[in-house]
Amino acid sequence: MDIIDFVIVASLILATLICYHIIITLKLKKKETTISKEEYSLLKAILTEFKHRTDEQNKRISEIMVKVDLLENKIEKYPIKKDTIEKERQETLQNVKERKGDLGLSDIEMSILRFISTGPKSSRDVQNSIKKSREHTARLLKSLYSKNLLNRESQGKFFVYSLSEQGKKVIAES
Repeated sequence: MDIIDFVIVASLILATLICYHIIITLKLKKKETTISKEEYSLLKAILTEFKHRTDEQNKRISEIMVKVDLLENKIEKYPIKKDTIEKERQETLQNVKERKGDLGLSDIEMSILRFISTGPKSSRDVQNSIKKSREHTARLLKSLYSKNLLNRESQGKFFVYSLSEQGKKVIAES
């Protein structure tokens, strides 16, 4: 709320400067040393209206802050954990695939699974085995990983892939 406070203070300063400008302009025009009742009334009306508007803005700000506090309390009570979301997504994906009975794997994906079934392999090993570009190999491995057929473990700058339990079932069934 620091920005809003700054805007309010800046607006008050601006209103004060406008009032002083009006007073000085009127004094120079009339060359009087005192403020007339009309000038005083006009300045008082301007400042009163400005104070009324700033009070309304402060009320709105307070209401918004209460709403934000309530939302923050709800978020703290029921945090969303990324691990939980990913696990539920994987379980849902696995359930859908089990219901379909067919994972729709291409021949090249099956050859990758067979190749990795002999032991963990890097993406470079898989690329050399299937004779495809690095990008194509990466897409295939990512697809198999997202289908929960492969596990991957980070080793420095690259991943090492191994068969998941579901991947072992697919190999055993083929």
